[in-house]
Parts: sequence; structure tokens; C-alpha cells
Amino acid sequence: MSKHPIPPSARSQRIGGTPLRLPFDTNSNKGGWAEWIFRHRIGLLITVVIYLCLAILFVSYRIVILPKPVASIEIEFEPERIEQLKEMIEKQQNEKMEKRDMGRMEKKVYREKSKVNETRSDSKNRDASEM
Repeated sequence: MSKHPIPPSARSQRIGGTPLRLPFDTNSNKGGWAEWIFRHRIGLLITVVIYLCLAILFVSYRIVILPKPVASIEIEFEPERIEQLKEMIEKQQNEKMEKRDMGRMEKKVYREKSKVNETRSDSKNRDASEM
């Protein structure tokens, strides 16, 4: 058998309105989106670089140029309000100290109970061994 090129009219035969895709057809649409990306790689690269530069400028503007509203505002309180705030802070600190002290006391009680239990178990073991 001799190999003859397939005529273009035979390559694009239509069956039921859809083109017939043959495995040896060189005009098949392989790749799809990958091919489009490869053909437009320069434009895509330029677009990505531009967007990256704009994002860097936007973030640096937000960090450097815009003032921080919380740090720049000075709040003036009345003397009565200042005293109330100081009392609240002292009260909270006292409550923390009390909780800490209660925790220490509970630990001491637990240690003492465990010591008593150990001495009881030791005395029971001695009594059992003496018998």
C-alpha cells in the first residue's frame, strides 16, 4: 500500500452537522486554553507585571502615607473620668491578685492533703508488714 496524503475535503467530512475528528488530522484543536495562553504570553506577562506594581503601590500608600487614626487622636478626659478609670484598673488588678492567691492556697491545701494521705498509707503498710 502506498501512502497518499488525505485530501482536505475528506478530512473535514461532516456527519450529522458535526465535523468528523480523525486521529491523524493535523488541524485538530489540541491544547485549547494552553495554546491561547502561549500565543498571548507577552501580553499576559505585561498585564501581570502592571497589576503587581499597582498592588505594591496601593499597599505602600496604605502603610506609609495614610495616617493612623487611632494613634493620632488625643482623647481628653475629665478629671472625674480619669479617677474612675484608675479605680477600675486597680479593682481589676486586685481581683487578679486575689485569684492568684486563691490558686496558691488551693495548691497548698492539696499538697498538705497528699502528704497526710501518704503518711496514712505508709502507716497502713507498716502495720500490714508487722503482722
